Amino acid sequence: MPQDWAYLEGAELTENGVYIKPVGRVLTHKDTSTAQLNPPVNVRGSHLNVSGDFMVEAKVSGLDNGANLQLYGQVPIIYDEWRQERGSIRIKATTSGITADIWDGTSANSIDQRVFKTPIKNNTDIILVHKDNQIFVKVDGKTLGSIPDHSIFARGTVWVGVNADLATDGWLLKSLSAKGVGQGQVKIVPPVEIIEAHDKPDTLRNLASTNPRQLPIGSAVSVYPLFTDDQYRKIALEQFSMITIENSLKPQFVHPQKGLYAYKDADSLVEIASKNKIQVHGHSLVMGKANPQWIQKTPEHERSQVMKDHINSVVGHFKGKVVSWDVVNEPLSEDDIDYTNGRMGIRKQMWFDAMGEQYIDTAFSATMLADPSAKLYLNDFGLEKDGKRWDALVALVARLQARGVPIDGVGFESHVYHEPDLVDP
Repeated sequence: MPQDWAYLEGAELTENGVYIKPVGRVLTHKDTSTAQLNPPVNVRGSHLNVSGDFMVEAKVSGLDNGANLQLYGQVPIIYDEWRQERGSIRIKATTSGITADIWDGTSANSIDQRVFKTPIKNNTDIILVHKDNQIFVKVDGKTLGSIPDHSIFARGTVWVGVNADLATDGWLLKSLSAKGVGQGQVKIVPPVEIIEAHDKPDTLRNLASTNPRQLPIGSAVSVYPLFTDDQYRKIALEQFSMITIENSLKPQFVHPQKGLYAYKDADSLVEIASKNKIQVHGHSLVMGKANPQWIQKTPEHERSQVMKDHINSVVGHFKGKVVSWDVVNEPLSEDDIDYTNGRMGIRKQMWFDAMGEQYIDTAFSATMLADPSAKLYLNDFGLEKDGKRWDALVALVARLQARGVPIDGVGFESHVYHEPDLVDP
């Protein structure tokens, strides 16, 4: 069905099937030393409910570019700078063979791998057969081998992901089908319209609306559980009148390659929010972390223009749909030395290195130009008590206001990882 692929990043509908183009999304770890692949999952397409044994057949073309197909028993969990893979199998097929990797949810790396080296036609049929706790890999009817299933489909659900390698033109998924094997059964579950009722007087959004100030109340929301976890979705859409897009607007998600913007995950969140009369808060345009590698490697003299182009494109894309933005996220330093000897507590990071503190001015001015109606915020953590961070924040905002920077407010973010982080009421 066409709607199965309309919302998947990198997928282009054609007369011959779904063309899978490279997106190149990776998650850069906090120390920027390594990057973890972050391929898209088709959470807004059909998925499978399976019981017993089953098979999935993919007819593909373009194996000279490499084709990546992944079947998920559970979709991954995306955190700030890493991706927790849960049960899944990834097939990488080329004209020289197939590599099968299994994740079982215990590690970011695959816990089992099989490599089947054999010549494969550029146009071929790839079949995965789940049978007797094994997954058999077949190409054009020939069984290449098998890999233990490690119980990755124990929950009885299967979601599909596809990906293309960078520096290639991509590949064509001509068709994808599934059926039961033996006594096994497969049910194709089509995508559904996601609208929840909002008439319960005791939901948080309705209780908050009784306040004379008509307070919005919200939560960060992530695209994968919103479309795959019924309880998560019900809570998110029933209880809140505002959502913050948790990850899908961070630079390494939405702007993974130079000249390439990946909007579909964020578009899905904005669309569903609108259908449920929920406002959207954008997080985050400019930050020291969560930048794709190509931005990190940008020469300092080019960074101001890269920042302005990024803001203009992203904010312009969502103009009138995202009511407020964390324009600059976490500008304050975590190092005590940056609060001593006249230092003003500003975090030393790539934007600061290129422009000094005025990178903040540039970011806010560019955002206001891109959408004059949006509210613009500076966001940081550790602001809940008196001390050096609070004093540095107040002084920073005063300097920004004195310079005419169009800042509307400040966001208070809590990092609660262990006991000392707990906020004293």
